[in-house]
Amino acid sequence: AKAPADQSRRADHSTSAAMALSRKPKLLCLHGRNSNSEVSQMQMMILGLEAVASCVSLDAPHLAGKFDTNLDNDGRTWMGEGGEIVSSLKFVVEYCHEHGPFDGAYGFSQGCGIITVLSDPGVLKSFGVHAPMWKFAVLACGSDMVIGRQTEPCIQPPIALPSLHLQGEADTVVDAAALFALYDRPQRVVHPG
Repeated sequence: AKAPADQSRRADHSTSAAMALSRKPKLLCLHGRNSNSEVSQMQMMILGLEAVASCVSLDAPHLAGKFDTNLDNDGRTWMGEGGEIVSSLKFVVEYCHEHGPFDGAYGFSQGCGIITVLSDPGVLKSFGVHAPMWKFAVLACGSDMVIGRQTEPCIQPPIALPSLHLQGEADTVVDAAALFALYDRPQRVVHPG
């Protein structure tokens, strides 16, 4: 009688594994400064991520100017009055609590900084979160602009989270190497743009 139960358990496990493999990973997507989720969705299409992941784009909580006047919606930023980021960090933590779990996080520019700060276990604990909110990070043109604004607690590198850093060879606006250095075993893809 023991063998059928073992076989049943194995069948349940392999069924669960097959279902997990057939499901697209859920990816939280954070835009850059003076941008919005409309732009994140466009980036997901261009990068082909929407074909392999269920992409959930989140607008930052603070209004900002638009980086492009052709945007349909308002520009948003992750930095509030005086450059504070705590309200944005709380905003993302609450969103993940309500709409998660997320398998991974994608960020562009300033959004990369928010993801990096929220990938630090000490920072998460300060918000009452005791487990990682995602299992990996994809950081495109990552800006470290917000990193120094997280002071209580400071992040403690290296961040032990698999990370893929997308960086333009000709990018003179953002030094993506600064975020790259904060992660344990980061992977980098440099494109000619």
